[in-house]
Amino acid sequence: MGKIKNSRENNAAWKAGFNLKSAFIFGIKENIMIYRKAKEIKPVPIEHCMGGEGIVMMEKLLNAPDEMLGKGRAYVRHTLNSGVSIGMHTHEKEMETMVVVSGKATHIINGEIQHLEAGDIIGAMPGDTHSIACEGEEPLVIIAQVLYE
Repeated sequence: MGKIKNSRENNAAWKAGFNLKSAFIFGIKENIMIYRKAKEIKPVPIEHCMGGEGIVMMEKLLNAPDEMLGKGRAYVRHTLNSGVSIGMHTHEKEMETMVVVSGKATHIINGEIQHLEAGDIIGAMPGDTHSIACEGEEPLVIIAQVLYE
């Protein structure tokens, strides 16, 4: 089986039922790219995410674990309106990083309260327990990535 060298060949391979998982089984590692237009990413409502308040709007930016080389389970954009939160949860055998794109947040990690704003980043390591909530009236937008230990 030949190597996928550019996006045109990549698209043909996808149409033929080829995916990243099979690419790595066959040892193909060169120039596999992911290209997704914003209009192709559909928000999905998650009620009471991790036991939190309200509805989190989640957009899957990558289809894990295949598009994360099998090394993670999530790469998403979350939008939390005023009063919405992602409840307290613990990461077992995984870590999560979050970047605040816009808005403000109250992040509680292992009992420590942190106030975050656009550009701030946090990392919850294996065993950490945390939650995040929109702070103020402006929606909170975060990019989150969960990687396996």
